[in-house]
Amino acid sequence: MKKADKTKLLYIIISVSLVLFMFGCVDTNVQNVPSSIDYHSQVKFVNLIDSVGTATISVNGNSMGSAAFTKSLPANGSSYLDVQSGDKVIIVKYTSAPADTFRIAFETERTQSIYFTGTKSSSHKITSLTERYTWQAKNSKDGAPLYPADTASVLFFNGASDAGSVNVTVKGGSLDTTLAKAAVYGGNLPFFKLKAGSYTFTFTNANNDTTLSTLSNAVVSSSNRYNAVIFGVKGNYQSKLFTDD
Repeated sequence: MKKADKTKLLYIIISVSLVLFMFGCVDTNVQNVPSSIDYHSQVKFVNLIDSVGTATISVNGNSMGSAAFTKSLPANGSSYLDVQSGDKVIIVKYTSAPADTFRIAFETERTQSIYFTGTKSSSHKITSLTERYTWQAKNSKDGAPLYPADTASVLFFNGASDAGSVNVTVKGGSLDTTLAKAAVYGGNLPFFKLKAGSYTFTFTNANNDTTLSTLSNAVVSSSNRYNAVIFGVKGNYQSKLFTDD
């Protein structure tokens, strides 16, 4: 190849490289490049541990507040607590029992109901129920499919440590049905849609149909979501309906 041809080829290579470099650059003066992303979750805590008194809860050393037995933090039907997402250390101090230390993950852009279950004399368990995305809020466009105008949604949770697997029978109006999938301790049956009204929820042992607890006159309203839970110990099983938000 002649020297002139080599020089011409070199000019072409340099020109193409300059064009590629110019188009590959990002102008940070006009494009907002975030230095970090702040992820959040929305949570509530429910104290279902029998005979330990009030539970005072902290997350990574930050005080969240307190919940008496069968109560939630924030109060039932209130908005969730807004917290930074990620892996957390939760310390729970009781008025009548030694403290617990749990580790759990708060999921980004999710709402979670976090249950403390067990008894004073047994090991204590933490269970997180992920319910929806934070942007699927009630009365929002994105949340509309979760909150139908004429329908309530109920999730059933087994927080009774010695009850075994649990079935749930739902009675009300023309409805009388047993939900097919048994919930083990710490497990749940997914949201079940109901017309607004008053119902009886009966929790039974999945193996022998023995009635464990009956939640009568459970009133559910349209455009609301609930958790119906069984907790306690043999001879003193209890059940309660919690409103998500």
